[in-house]
Amino acid sequence: MPRLLLLLFFCGLFTTAQAQQRLAAARQRSYLTKVFRLTETQTRHLYRHGLRAARPDFFAVPVDSFPTDSLRPRPLPLGYYLVARAEGAQLVYWLRTETNRTVEALSNQVDWALVVRAYRARRPPRRRGLSDGFLLT
Repeated sequence: MPRLLLLLFFCGLFTTAQAQQRLAAARQRSYLTKVFRLTETQTRHLYRHGLRAARPDFFAVPVDSFPTDSLRPRPLPLGYYLVARAEGAQLVYWLRTETNRTVEALSNQVDWALVVRAYRARRPPRRRGLSDGFLLT
């Protein structure tokens, strides 16, 4: 009987476990991407010194998480955010800014123009002589 148990034990050592994934085919990114809120001081620090200057306290206020494979993350309130996820053994993060402004670059094959638009939360009441905030003459 002990020889039979010993034989089964050694046979079990040489068989591959089916529950484990092959290392080459295993997932290399985290399942979730986390979003952390930044203060204006922290954001200014990142703009001046680069993203490598991020400190652990920048990851202190989590506000959202979403599946890494999703195509579009949920909309966030206005503010500055640090978005982070793991890729392999590295922590990858980037700055996300939610503002009420858009910047568009327009090209007519000769020169470039930048169009900056600022949107308000609600439209101001219309006044006589004004059209979208510009005085008509």
